[in-house]
Amino acid sequence: MCDKKDTVNTALREVLDNRRRALALTRLRTVADEGGFDLDFFEDKKNYRR
Repeated sequence: MCDKKDTVNTALREVLDNRRRALALTRLRTVADEGGFDLDFFEDKKNYRR
């Protein structure tokens, strides 16, 4: 059975995980906005899932 400490620790872990994902998404968007991805490469489907 979970006690209060475990519940709080689990909640804090989830908050930190969500924050890390949000920061990663922000960084990814920044790189994309700066042209950091070759979109032609991603749109080329000839080698998709070989």
